[in-house]
Formats: sequence, C-alpha cells, structure tokens
Amino acid sequence: MCPTSATTAEADRAAVADFAHTLAFLNDASLGVFGAGHLGRTIAAGLLQSGFPVNRLRICHGGSPQTAASLAAAGLSPSVVDARELTRQSRVILYLVRPQGLDAIAGCELYPDSLIVSFLAGVPLERIPVDIPHNDRVRLMPSPPDTIAKGMAIAGIFPRGNPIVRELLDALRIEQFPLNRESDIHAFTALGVCLPIMLACARALGRSAADGELRECAREHALPNYDRILQWAHLAEPKFATDAERESYVQKAATPGGVTEAMLSRIKGGGNITESMEAGILRSQKLSRGPREA
Repeated sequence: MCPTSATTAEADRAAVADFAHTLAFLNDASLGVFGAGHLGRTIAAGLLQSGFPVNRLRICHGGSPQTAASLAAAGLSPSVVDARELTRQSRVILYLVRPQGLDAIAGCELYPDSLIVSFLAGVPLERIPVDIPHNDRVRLMPSPPDTIAKGMAIAGIFPRGNPIVRELLDALRIEQFPLNRESDIHAFTALGVCLPIMLACARALGRSAADGELRECAREHALPNYDRILQWAHLAEPKFATDAERESYVQKAATPGGVTEAMLSRIKGGGNITESMEAGILRSQKLSRGPREA
C-alpha cells in the first residue's frame, strides 16, 4: 500500500479533538471520498470546514470537466486523485458514486482492513464489489445535500455502533438513526429522507398529509424513533415561491427510476400520502434486488 504524503503534526493536532477515532484508525493513511457529485462535494467540504486535515483527504471522480470545475470552485482540487490512487492511499472510503456506477471500485487495491461507508441508494452492502469482510462495511442513507450544507440533515445507519462513522457524522452535524436491519433502509428512505419533498408536493396538490397516517405506516414497517423523524421532516420541508421553483427542485431530487420518482408519480396520479410512501418503499425494495428485479 502507498502511504499518504507527509502530514504536519499541527494539522493532525488541530483535528484530533473531533476526529480522534478516525485519525487513529487512519494512522498514516487518508480518508477517501470516492465520487464527487453534489453529495460527495458537500460531504468533503463539510469535513474540511469541521477541521479535518486537508492533507489527509482524497477525492476521485469520473473525469467530467463540470465536476472538476465544481471541485475547483469549492477549493477541493488539491485533494483530487484518480480512483486507484485513492483506494491505495485511503483506509476509510466514503463510497458516493451513483447506484448505476456500483462497479467503479471493482478491481481497485484496498487496505485489507479498509472501512467502506456506502451511500448508494438501493444497493445492499453485500453487492459492493470489494474484497473485504462484511463487518468492515457500513451503509448510510442521508437526507439531501442541501440539508447537510445547512447542518440539519439526518441519516439512517446500518449496522450501528461504528465509532468512526459516528464521529464523521457528528462533525457534519448529521443526526443519526441506527437501524436494526439493513432492510429497514427501505422504510427510512421513503418515510424519512424523502418525506420533506413529499410533504411539499402534497401541500401543493391540496392533499392531506396527516401525521397520524405517517406514524401508522412507520409502525407497520417497524421504523424506530419516528416521532423525531417526523419532527425533522416538517422543519426540513422545502418552501417554494412558485410552481416552477418547486418543479426545478423536484427534477434535481428525483432520480429517474428512483424512490422519489415512484412516490411523486403515485401522489400525482391521485394516491394519498400513505399510498405514495408504500410506492417508495416497494421501489426501494426492488432496486435492492439488482437491475433484473428493478
């Protein structure tokens, strides 16, 4: 494995209070952000703003000029390396590619004790193509990048209890919801991270979105701590001055064939809020089974 370039003691000491577990685990290695879309850039920038040493951060992307320009605008260009260099240098890898780019990390050389933190919607941990034990993989389902940038994000986590993941999310001010089973991510996606935009769309369509109905749906899917998720969703509900502004936001939020699109299609087709949630959960379950099922 290739070590990172020499780091300054001052930089490490500056971050030790907030990143003690992470830096101890990294030792001489780096933290890699594999994928530099909107979410990846938001997380990388947030970690640096929270005091993570810039010379311990690595970022890779697919080579798009637009992505490169966005990274430069965010001051992240000095951290950019290619994918294989990132995995050789990074003991913690935040995997942030699009789900259809699942195989981007396949064939890359990793530390044998790497920690892979997957942000891939609809992709179970067992499908991440890396040759490391399953207990060195953690799956996250965060709310959208704009909530992270505002310091009001939430994330579902499976499995629970990893101190490095907890530390990184604390630094990003992301409220954490440990899940009992990986399959709970389906309900958390629809009834949690997608809920603010669904509340906004239901309101625009004149549909009721009673909290009691949502609580009952969450109970049916054994989603824990739902009162707090519901409270967050009302606070995070986006407000739009015009219909055009709302549609623009929706287009950015709804990946074609994804969970949000399935939910919006159902409510626009006349479904109520609970029926729309169930459509999103079903779509998430189908996506997790792979392309043939989806």
